[in-house]
Amino acid sequence: IGFSIGLDAKHYRSLPKEQKAGIAKPHIACLQRMLRKIKDRLHEEKYERRISFVLDEEEGSVKEIYGDILALRRSRTDLGKYIGAVCFADDEFYVPLQASDMLANLTYKWFLDVVSGNVGKSDALPEPLHSLLVDPVTGRGLDIENEFWTAEALDHGIAELLSAGIKRTP
Repeated sequence: IGFSIGLDAKHYRSLPKEQKAGIAKPHIACLQRMLRKIKDRLHEEKYERRISFVLDEEEGSVKEIYGDILALRRSRTDLGKYIGAVCFADDEFYVPLQASDMLANLTYKWFLDVVSGNVGKSDALPEPLHSLLVDPVTGRGLDIENEFWTAEALDHGIAELLSAGIKRTP
């Protein structure tokens, strides 16, 4: 199962502070939403065991990211109980991170196309993203849940986006 969450960061930053429920940084809102979707999916699949996160070890961001995850674990024990381990690895050593980087890059480009209006709001994945996720012979592939919050969607659904409930001051 793959998850991708994105939002129009420029518009998010322009929202009034009270509307963002104390979450000033767009990446925290995305992390919050992704963890909520993972929890919901695990519950739906009746998977009650814990999961591990392996994140790219990028100098300068490790402490901040880990702090955000710790804040989630403290403020939302229903989400935090699913997190069994948070690990950081060098993407040149840990091969799955290379694949994740490639998928993230292609998904990011797709999200940019959505924001710029170069593509419609269709759920169809563009190439080569589609080819990486779906076997051309069987038509089967990863079960992927993509979610992109445009400016319009943020204006109408900010409460849903922030439904995980992390309270983090800037």
